[in-house]
Amino acid sequence: EINAIEKDRKCTDILFLLIFIAFLVGMVAVASVGFEEGNSNMLFYGIDYHAKICGENHGAGLDFSNRPQLYYYDPTSALSQPTFSLSTLKSVCITGCPAAYVPYGDLMNIIGLAATSYQALVLTESYQMYINTSKYFYCDYYKYAKNESQLDLIDPSTGEALTDWSVQYFHLLSDELKTSSLTPGQGPCYPVYLIMEDFLNRCFPSIPPELQEWFSSSSPPPPGVTSGSSSSSSPLSYDDLKSWINALTDARSYLQDYVTDIYKAWAGILVCGVMGGMLLSLVWMVVLRYFAGCMAWTTVLLVNLLFIVITCLCAVKAGFIGSSAVGQTLEQEIVAGVTDTSEEDKKYFEIAMYLFIVLTGLIFLFTLLMIKRIKIAVACLKVASQAVGSMPSILFFPVVPFCFSLAVIAWFIVVSAALYSAGDLSEAEGGGYQLEWNDSLRYMMMYHLFGYLWCMQFIEGFGLMVIAGAVATFYWTRGDTSKMPFSPVLSSARRTLRYHLGSIAVGSFIVAVIQFVRLVLEYVDRKTKELQEGNPVLKFFMYCIKCCMWYLEKVMKFINRNAYILVAVKGTSYCSSALRAVKLILSNALRLAAVNTVGDALTWLGKVVVALGAGMLMFLLSDADIYTDPESKWYLSSPLLPILLSMLIAFFIASIFFQVYEMA
Repeated sequence: EINAIEKDRKCTDILFLLIFIAFLVGMVAVASVGFEEGNSNMLFYGIDYHAKICGENHGAGLDFSNRPQLYYYDPTSALSQPTFSLSTLKSVCITGCPAAYVPYGDLMNIIGLAATSYQALVLTESYQMYINTSKYFYCDYYKYAKNESQLDLIDPSTGEALTDWSVQYFHLLSDELKTSSLTPGQGPCYPVYLIMEDFLNRCFPSIPPELQEWFSSSSPPPPGVTSGSSSSSSPLSYDDLKSWINALTDARSYLQDYVTDIYKAWAGILVCGVMGGMLLSLVWMVVLRYFAGCMAWTTVLLVNLLFIVITCLCAVKAGFIGSSAVGQTLEQEIVAGVTDTSEEDKKYFEIAMYLFIVLTGLIFLFTLLMIKRIKIAVACLKVASQAVGSMPSILFFPVVPFCFSLAVIAWFIVVSAALYSAGDLSEAEGGGYQLEWNDSLRYMMMYHLFGYLWCMQFIEGFGLMVIAGAVATFYWTRGDTSKMPFSPVLSSARRTLRYHLGSIAVGSFIVAVIQFVRLVLEYVDRKTKELQEGNPVLKFFMYCIKCCMWYLEKVMKFINRNAYILVAVKGTSYCSSALRAVKLILSNALRLAAVNTVGDALTWLGKVVVALGAGMLMFLLSDADIYTDPESKWYLSSPLLPILLSMLIAFFIASIFFQVYEMA
């Protein structure tokens, strides 16, 4: 009866629930510190080369409130960096992204003439047009440039010295410095090479059409500009720039086409990916309910046949099968078109043959030993299908923990950004900026990270326990829907919320600790890469520890899953449920292996089938006239990305549906 799973139920692991609640309060306190001490301008606006935040009034006569955009005025500075970083690229804060730029043809002609004949250069129309205005050039702040380039400039409009934070004073430079500025990377001012577009208050380049045409053709470099690779004397060569521009242009073109295709095919993606994924998932569950036995035995047979075929192929390539009629048939029918095997390769195929003989024998023996247990697994799959079919609402329950997970992820990102911006901003020694955090902020970040891991595991555990309780209702009533409550899912959720949140807190805490240790190990691994390269023993030791922690997490999640089932069914505490779960796992290891192997294989196959089915539907739909007619506004340049996106969405939906099935 239904009362069998509710007998003597009481609150479990209350102390740990209180600890979890206190930890959540601490997370709120950490977030408040981040929001109070953090600087949102650091996130919304850029930080320039001299560690000044754009769009902010710094006081003491330095007001960048009307300069929200960050502009990287010397992109060639990236070529001198051992590792690329935006924080060390030369940049300034400006009022708006540059609207004017020096056309590439003019720029190359000027550079070419400057390298051959300065007298001829000053007479050209291009040179005269660009040297008398500053709109095509941006410079470092005058405060820093005047010391570096020994400048002493007067503002003609005021008759006084140029202000420290001016960035457009190219027209005030001497002819020598103007000519120097025309050469990429020389300075003190730098030409705007490309069209600039504002993205998140950062100015990013957009390749102009004439530059795309120039580099896509086989045009030779202008006079005085040599081709070839870059060198110390010429950091940016014509060939390097040409290949970089072509790659950037192609990538941008492909990206625009793909994004446009997704926008045009959104209705098809919705129908095939979302609706098709849901429908195909339901169909696969119905198929499992009535044909689970046939599918399971077919899968087992195919696995055995696959190993036999691979063993035979290795024997053929190793030369052990060849003269017989069977060998000739294998060579003609199975390995037709494969080139003859060399003597050296035959040795490797011989080793592979012996290996697969052993594996094939083990698989065959394992199949013989597991026949009875596979029958049990098939029966479990059929009953699980019946349980899910008796309460269709359970299929949509995973959406609830999924939404909570999204909320936790959003909270984690927002608070992490606030804590990040609470660091001390300063100018780095070699140029650029750096952020430093005191010990308190570092500990808060670690606390916040662990809280995120704990909350995510708590939400996952809640979903598993609710599903386990609902399915247990079906099992304990032996499938008699008249004895089941009106909504088994809501009843299970109510029991979980009222009695067992503490048990979920314990299980989720253990997994979160393991995950946190894995992250610490990953951090240590990255920091000791150079040391490990010179010490293979240390590298092997680190690899072993990481593998052990990964395996420990998988084992702990498996124990948690079974412990949550016992908590939902028996109402016992987490520790006693986990111990009992371990005993049940060890005493029924072969049965569990058969059920999990067959069940996981069929559910994984179902996810693949659902994804492929959705992709096939989108493929057929993309062949319709509305998507293939060049005159149609919904014309697709390529159906590839809509098909892949439909498959991805369908696979995700199938994973949500089959999560319930796996638990059942």
